[in-house]
Amino acid sequence: MKDASTKQAVLCEERSIVSKTIPNVICFSCIVLIFALDWFSIRSLTDETQLSTLYWCLLWPLVIGGLSLFLSQKKRLLFLGLSVIFFTLLIAIDKLYFYFFQSLPSIFNAQAMSQIWDVHYSIYLLINPTTFLPMLFGLFVLCYPWFLRKKPSEKIVGNVAIKIKNPKKMLLANNYSVFIIFSFLLIPLVSFSPWQSSLAKVKTESVTNNDWVKVYSPITYAAAHGLTSFHSKDLSDYLVSLINPPVITDSRKQEINQLLLDKQKLNSTNSEMFAIAKDRNVVFLQMESWAEFLVDMEVDGEPVTPTSNQLKKDSLYFENIYDVTLHGRTSDAEFAVFTGLLPDYRKPAQMSHMDSYFQALPKILHQHGYTSSAIHGHDKNFWNINVAHNKYGINRSYYDDTFEGKKILGLGINDIDVFEFAAKQYAEEKQKFFSLVISLTSHHPFIDIPEDYKKLFPSINQQPGYGLLPYFLQSVRYSDDALKSFFDVAKKNPYFENTLYVIYGDHDPGVLNNKRNVNGLNLSALENDKVPVLIYIPGKEKELREFQQQMAQVSGGLHDLMPTVLHLLGIEVPYGVVGSHLFTPSEFRASVPLPQSPLYAVVKNKVIKGKQTEKNAVDFKKIFNEQRSVQEILDFSLLKSVVKPVSLVER
Repeated sequence: MKDASTKQAVLCEERSIVSKTIPNVICFSCIVLIFALDWFSIRSLTDETQLSTLYWCLLWPLVIGGLSLFLSQKKRLLFLGLSVIFFTLLIAIDKLYFYFFQSLPSIFNAQAMSQIWDVHYSIYLLINPTTFLPMLFGLFVLCYPWFLRKKPSEKIVGNVAIKIKNPKKMLLANNYSVFIIFSFLLIPLVSFSPWQSSLAKVKTESVTNNDWVKVYSPITYAAAHGLTSFHSKDLSDYLVSLINPPVITDSRKQEINQLLLDKQKLNSTNSEMFAIAKDRNVVFLQMESWAEFLVDMEVDGEPVTPTSNQLKKDSLYFENIYDVTLHGRTSDAEFAVFTGLLPDYRKPAQMSHMDSYFQALPKILHQHGYTSSAIHGHDKNFWNINVAHNKYGINRSYYDDTFEGKKILGLGINDIDVFEFAAKQYAEEKQKFFSLVISLTSHHPFIDIPEDYKKLFPSINQQPGYGLLPYFLQSVRYSDDALKSFFDVAKKNPYFENTLYVIYGDHDPGVLNNKRNVNGLNLSALENDKVPVLIYIPGKEKELREFQQQMAQVSGGLHDLMPTVLHLLGIEVPYGVVGSHLFTPSEFRASVPLPQSPLYAVVKNKVIKGKQTEKNAVDFKKIFNEQRSVQEILDFSLLKSVVKPVSLVER
């Protein structure tokens, strides 16, 4: 009987150990899963990770696991289960945001999240269901405590009460103590690493090679620290900004003032193109998601942009204008071309800085006798466009409610109806005018186009591996045909010959999910992250063709368009503009930042990486200084004394 009782007691003890071991294994699995989510996710978004990134990705799961040990077993499982679900959602949001905006979501740009519903169909296409699989494990962990029964401290075997003890209890407790200590010791271990000390140089602005981007770019900061650390720092910075708002010193104001004076002097550089379009009307045709590689591209012998190809022959064509947009995408492009400033890479400028002061092309042209309009076949609240247009000084704006009964394709009213409306509207203008027309049909995900266009480019259409690329090319062809419709109508009106036309892409097409490319072209290469810019001046075709050869090596960004147009009109570029007109000699032109790949920049028409040589560090510091200067100009309203309030512009 005694032997039976002893065996039963041992059996009960073994069961007790198993019942305690399974939850511990689950807890450990949660910690490993949280680490894997962070590490492998950042590795999938960028190839700029380092060994120190591994430390940071490991740190937070260990801290979370260490904190959970202060809780009872059931509460610990609940805490870790919720942690797994939270981190799965956070990483999923990071991935989706990155695929769409090529950056990471921040509390500072939370306003951009309000635009998600407008592009919800694109989001659906980008969602990978496997991203959410860890949530199932998190739900399992949450439910597991309900299956646990409270274990008695004694087991009755026969008439004998046997106390069940876990011989490993003390050992586990000691391991937990070591676990907690190790978690918190890992923080100073990473903080005092040689890698961390290099970041300290950034804070003192003794920048070498690419150090600055780890602090001032979300994706590169995450590549160095991990996604969880990025969000922790983002939250910390936001709270600090609320408690202790940033200030700007007088010496820093003087530096920015000197930068703007230098830019104004550079924009006074003369060229053969100065005043070639004096007193002409100005029409901006902003083409949604148009990348530079589209122009002259053929698939199956069929041109993708036949109208643009033809216009290019009689125009000034700039093939090295790089995409400088980020969180605001289309709205960033508008901000850049109107203000001559780089977009704010922390948040969309049109949603964050409309209470600030800046120069704006429509307001400047108003002072020279122009009226202005904007035509956009979508809701007036998209990217805060109604407020922004008022701030830019645009007299009249037309939105989707202007086009009642017209067919919607994708995000808004189809481009052909919008462009034809614009061409007819201009015939009613009684004075010089400026106008912006915003296309929409070629907006991601590109699939809502007329049936006839879906038959184009059969060699890649609905073929595996091409993702959204065929639909993108088909939608671009539709938008290019809208350009043809515009010029067909415009040519029938007197204003056509007296107008300067600027046709440009606003940003790259984003994620196409294509594993195969067309014509051997690597669409994801940084060298192809460019937008086309075409300047057409009827009656000046000969002069433009002769001058075109000098434009081959010119590189710039959309923020250079505003001073370029003023130069063509013969109007002085005012103080407060960071861009420089595209006719300034290449040796004097500023380097162009690539905000979607902030370790890189365009220096003298070449894409370089910041850490290639120490010599490049000088260029990167200048680039950073321009970006930072724009942010401070907007944050601290440094142009308040030189920019007229919008109320002084006739509406």
